[in-house]
Amino acid sequence: LGRPLAKWPQDVLSDKQAQEAWRQFRCDNITRLVREVHDEVRRVAPKCMISAAVFNNYPACRDSVGQDWKLWIEKGYLDFVCPMNYTASDAQFAALVKNQLDLVQGRIPCYPGIGLLEGLGPVGAVRQIQITRQCRTGGFVLWSVYPQYMDIYPHLGKGILAR
Repeated sequence: LGRPLAKWPQDVLSDKQAQEAWRQFRCDNITRLVREVHDEVRRVAPKCMISAAVFNNYPACRDSVGQDWKLWIEKGYLDFVCPMNYTASDAQFAALVKNQLDLVQGRIPCYPGIGLLEGLGPVGAVRQIQITRQCRTGGFVLWSVYPQYMDIYPHLGKGILAR
């Protein structure tokens, strides 16, 4: 932050200038790590694709968790990005995807994450897959921690993902 603080974290929470310095410090450190991973992967496995599962709400996630993923894309550190758009709301999902595609500006592929959540389920997942197709994302990522949704995968291959 450039100066000592008497009380951590209270001093950062009460001082806007210190707050912004802390946020920038955190972003810079995370971006440095992403850059170092990129450089090392390119050195040892140049054909390896580098991606990141990122928080969906850029630029707010820059402040909340230190992910400046738009900068990572601009700097060329990622080959594709997978925003974690885990919501049961199709309208919110579509709005997130459109915003993310605007941020990416076609520089790299953007594969939105669809979370198989309690409120979404298999039918909702199919609707959100259709949204990714309407938005021409070129793909998507499915994610779930719920074992009851594991049986969706074979059905997707027979239905919406069938060739």
